[in-house]
Amino acid sequence: MSDVVIKQNDPITKNNQKITDVSNVIPNITKQVKIFYDKALAINTVEQRPFSCSDYPNLSGENYRQYIQKLRPVLEKTHNSRPAFYKIKGVYLSGDSHKITVSPTGDAADLIAILKSLKSQPAKIHDIKIKINACIHEGLIQKGCTPHEQNNSILVKNLPVTDNNMTLKALVYPKIIQIDVGCSYKPIVYDVKSLLYLCEILAQASMSLMHLSGCTLPPVNEWMITHYHLNKDGNYAINGQTFHFTVGDVSTGLIRYYSKSMPDGTLIPRVEQITTPSTSLFEEMKNVI
Repeated sequence: MSDVVIKQNDPITKNNQKITDVSNVIPNITKQVKIFYDKALAINTVEQRPFSCSDYPNLSGENYRQYIQKLRPVLEKTHNSRPAFYKIKGVYLSGDSHKITVSPTGDAADLIAILKSLKSQPAKIHDIKIKINACIHEGLIQKGCTPHEQNNSILVKNLPVTDNNMTLKALVYPKIIQIDVGCSYKPIVYDVKSLLYLCEILAQASMSLMHLSGCTLPPVNEWMITHYHLNKDGNYAINGQTFHFTVGDVSTGLIRYYSKSMPDGTLIPRVEQITTPSTSLFEEMKNVI
């Protein structure tokens, strides 16, 4: 356990005062590159995580790589995995230096025991991103929606859903739609039954989007899952301890271990892996079987 560092101050509270000013490093930066940079910076600083290609569903793989190349002087690769993850130079992310934070007091042995206990818990998924190849953008404009002036997307917030533990929103681009499914407080069990339930929820979103746009969408089972967090949660609360650290390599990608704050104020241990499958919902169900 000599590689575990216990600290009293949470590193997340560090102020990112050394963030690289992109305009000083890349002269004559274009508007589109600046939009890409601003989104990456927001993901790093607000969500406290590195970004990857799955955060830019409106870009092709080639276009994404071109943006990365243009911003190379201000980017730092955090994990050399597939996909690779990046952060803006100077941004401090939780998990930097692979340090564990326990506050107000805690013992490394207790923390390791907490992490080991997660092995027996069922796998679940949350923060799910769905990609749909469909053209409803023009239909929404005709119905009075206004595209974002910078990236031409139309945000449809709070899609109707019968499950109070989920939130759904859609980002509609001219040729694709991204649906974000938020269920971090009550993730979906990663099995066929729950994925079928997810399809039912997405069918509700499909009906809403078709009603709003007057356009048709492909069947839900053909929609692509491009990103989700695969997690395991502890079935007990942690008494006053908080921790957060990140590891990653080429084979496993990015894995985070942290204490999750729940709506009632309790803390539970969570381990999660960011996964970018790019498979249809039907194929994902086949993979679970």
